[in-house]
Amino acid sequence: MCYLHGGLLFTNNTTSSSEVQISNLPFTGASSQYTGTVWLRRTSTGNKAYVAVIGQSGNTTISVHHHSNGNDMGGSLIYSNFQHNSTYFQFSIWYKVTT
Repeated sequence: MCYLHGGLLFTNNTTSSSEVQISNLPFTGASSQYTGTVWLRRTSTGNKAYVAVIGQSGNTTISVHHHSNGNDMGGSLIYSNFQHNSTYFQFSIWYKVTT
């Protein structure tokens, strides 16, 4: 098992439509999908809760997605959701690693 907890400060990137991701994790995820918590400050997220996701076996990237609010299929956090040139992002996730 691997536990990751971290915080980032994103600066001056409020116009990109690229997804927010953390890549090159220290260990490869094994056999399933894993979710963790995300805390954001200074964003335009439409009152949607976001989670950290390691999406599939063999993955070394955390992506950030929101749950469906009943009206959509969920979606990814993108840099243009950041309303301020200093956006705070913290995450925690447990995941099983390949052996």
